[in-house]
Amino acid sequence: MWNYIPDGPNKLAMKKVTWLDSYATTYRYPSDSGRIKSPPDDVKLAEADININHILKLLLQHFDYKLDDPEQKSIGNLATLTFPS
Repeated sequence: MWNYIPDGPNKLAMKKVTWLDSYATTYRYPSDSGRIKSPPDDVKLAEADININHILKLLLQHFDYKLDDPEQKSIGNLATLTFPS
């Protein structure tokens, strides 16, 4: 997937949160020994929150979608998202 995204701050922001992948199924599928992965530390989680918010704002802006508009039923821009470097 990373080959399709040009290098730049947006790609970096996405790469910074890929460590969260391992938590997606942590509580559903414990390790072979039955252990559950320890939660991330608060500082690392706060950094991930900042990066996720940056990515979400970029997507909302590009697709012209407003989360706080209950009347909006679909995105306003159907163009393919390209990431500025």
